[in-house]
Amino acid sequence: MKYIILGGDERMLRVSLLLKRHGMEAECFAAENSPLPVTHVREVLGSGDVYILPMPAEKNGRLNAPFSGAEHSLAELICRLPHGALVCGGMLSDDVRRIASGRGLSLYDYAESEEFTAANAAICAEGAVSLLMNARPQCIAGKRVLVIGMGRIGKLVTARLLGMCVRVCVMSGEPKSRAIASALGIPCVTENDSLSELYAVINTAPARVLTERQQRSLPEGCVLLELASRDGFDKTCVSHCVLTEARGLPGRYAPESAAELITAAVLSAVKEYCHE
Repeated sequence: MKYIILGGDERMLRVSLLLKRHGMEAECFAAENSPLPVTHVREVLGSGDVYILPMPAEKNGRLNAPFSGAEHSLAELICRLPHGALVCGGMLSDDVRRIASGRGLSLYDYAESEEFTAANAAICAEGAVSLLMNARPQCIAGKRVLVIGMGRIGKLVTARLLGMCVRVCVMSGEPKSRAIASALGIPCVTENDSLSELYAVINTAPARVLTERQQRSLPEGCVLLELASRDGFDKTCVSHCVLTEARGLPGRYAPESAAELITAAVLSAVKEYCHE
């Protein structure tokens, strides 16, 4: 059984190394500038049994491959994979699914696994708290921090901050999430509330929730962490704050742990699709 890892950040490089530790053959494509000692392959056609894509698998139609000096159309790569191969990836597009189906490929999106996404969100939440703790030379205990969005990551960030005696408040467009927060004694912020006393804002919602007035009212030096896939802050309104783009935190904060999750998900898919 041969595994080919297509692109990806440090997480995917470590997936290659983990598979080798399991005694499996693993090579990386589009990672020629890798900082880790992985085995490279120049051609993907017909050389593997299982192909592993990163999460997200693509950016603007191109393979997500930050360690490659070349650009690769993901659709074209999928078209070159051998019939019957298993392709595992995260956040796979409809276009990739359509092409894979037409090619007779088995497709597994590990980002759709609740077990994977929950564990991945936990890594992201821990990484966000770590960034917050190191953003300024101050303790965060007793500070007022706003968490925007109460999905998996937002809930986990909130829980971790509460455990550190942070004065957390939340903002969510979901009535159910606001009701749960209120029941737990966590203050909910609305678009009419002032944010002038905040120490930090952590955005996990893929939308711009704060009004322009609220963003301009944030105090000088307020720490802003952007975890969502879409910009939650208007940079023209928050130039007086300290904004950190914190997307892809699992790969930046704990790539080994994130790689272990991906590896486990892939090996589970191999068993499920009978590719042993």
